[in-house]
Amino acid sequence: MALPIAGVPGLIVAHGFGINSLNIWIAIGAGIAIFSTLVVLIRFRQRQQELPLPTIYLARHCQTAWNREGRVQGTMDIELSPEGALDAELNLSAIRGLGIQQIICSSAKRAMQTATIYAQGLGVPLQSSPQFRELDHGEWEGQRIKDILNLPNSPYERWMADPGAVLIPGSSETALTAQQRMLNGVREICSTYSGKTVLVVGHKHILAILSCALKKCPLIQFRKEIVESTLPYQISIETVLPIRSVTDTGERCNPGVSDV
Repeated sequence: MALPIAGVPGLIVAHGFGINSLNIWIAIGAGIAIFSTLVVLIRFRQRQQELPLPTIYLARHCQTAWNREGRVQGTMDIELSPEGALDAELNLSAIRGLGIQQIICSSAKRAMQTATIYAQGLGVPLQSSPQFRELDHGEWEGQRIKDILNLPNSPYERWMADPGAVLIPGSSETALTAQQRMLNGVREICSTYSGKTVLVVGHKHILAILSCALKKCPLIQFRKEIVESTLPYQISIETVLPIRSVTDTGERCNPGVSDV
């Protein structure tokens, strides 16, 4: 009486094919193929994990007329002012020494125009991404900051103090959901541009929100992470892998941002 055999040969018996040398060799071949596939997948994952991380710089877009007037821009598609375009040209002297190989920018016009000046001046490729657009500022867009700061119990001031706890009236997203899309953008850069030096051209508030996550800062530190300069600054992503958002207000910031 034949003894039952586990695995693929056992299945063969169960289906009535019987045990013979051909079926045994088929089972062995299938086992070898499965094992080889697993080895390839494991080695592929190991190679992915061993790939060097990119060097990432962040930069705010250059000046628009609304910046000069102190108005909230948010999702409004405002062009660079002549002064802003000149600032971008002047920034090139500092950017050339960074070894930038790829530029990725917000899909907003002001960021695209800034990034285009950089890409043309450096002779590097440019890609736009909606993941790096500015946070939707809802009803505040187009208003002067000083006017909404003067409102009773100013929601703008309360939002600046803790954007994770205060919703912008009329906004389509929260600071935390915006933070997640930015982190997704950083993950894509890490997987696509391994070992390269990448410049991300974005916006003041959204870059500060991203910096909070990359440095493991709670969003109550948001105001301290705002960079007014349009010159690039390097961020550290090694200390926050796996990259995640941070909502625990008890966590402290890690160092990792340096101005050019």
